[in-house]
Amino acid sequence: MLNISITADNVVVENRETGGKWTNETVNFFGLVYSRLEANFPNFTQEEMARRIITHVVSGVKGEPKPTSPYMFHCREIGTSLYDLISYIDGRSVIAPTLKDIEDLRIAKGMTVNYLPIKIGGMDGMRFEGLKTVSEVMVAALYYYAYHEYKLVRCKHCGKWFATKTLKKEYCDRVSPCFGNIVGGKTPLSCEQAVRNILQKCGRMKNRIETKTQQTVTGQLHTNPFLEKFNSQCMPLYYTAKKFPTVNNLTSYYNFLKDTEKERGWIM
Repeated sequence: MLNISITADNVVVENRETGGKWTNETVNFFGLVYSRLEANFPNFTQEEMARRIITHVVSGVKGEPKPTSPYMFHCREIGTSLYDLISYIDGRSVIAPTLKDIEDLRIAKGMTVNYLPIKIGGMDGMRFEGLKTVSEVMVAALYYYAYHEYKLVRCKHCGKWFATKTLKKEYCDRVSPCFGNIVGGKTPLSCEQAVRNILQKCGRMKNRIETKTQQTVTGQLHTNPFLEKFNSQCMPLYYTAKKFPTVNNLTSYYNFLKDTEKERGWIM
């Protein structure tokens, strides 16, 4: 059995049977659980879900050892929680959960537990007791988000979900996956800061390449074919990285400029 306590700051999940306890930031809880489910079940499909359930049931009926499955909050996961969340998200990148939506989801899951009002550290919160699955834990979290009018947004950079009170916020406050790779420094950079720094860094590299090309004899005579070819390859990468600043898009843009500057093709 699982218990979950939620305040504006933290979510605490407890497994009463194993004594396990997990604490995470409330704004990142949904995204953290969802990303771990995605990591445990990559390339997840409805067909894969059906196959896993059948295999799980048949093994139980035959008394055979059940297939190896990952655990979350010390509960076995066969993919049903990820399936439920994918169905709820339904391809959206921004979600404004309502109490009616979550109530319908609770009824559909056969979940009978309701929240208990609590106060932790002087903060008002909610507590759900006797939850049986990770799916029910996520329904409880969604209920809290809906009750307190949070929106769920998929970060434009790292792709993880986060909760926010305003849709003007497009990036989460997690450390960017690009930190320590494309950008560095003593202070870790959040997703939004990293995107800004990477685009600025790429802009400086692009300017250096164009300047060096223009300084060649053929560049001064406007007969150097390199610049036209460079721009035809660079601009699509730039516009894609600018509009969709995902880790992959920014990395592709950065690596192209880095390789181009290293190869010094303008000399040819």
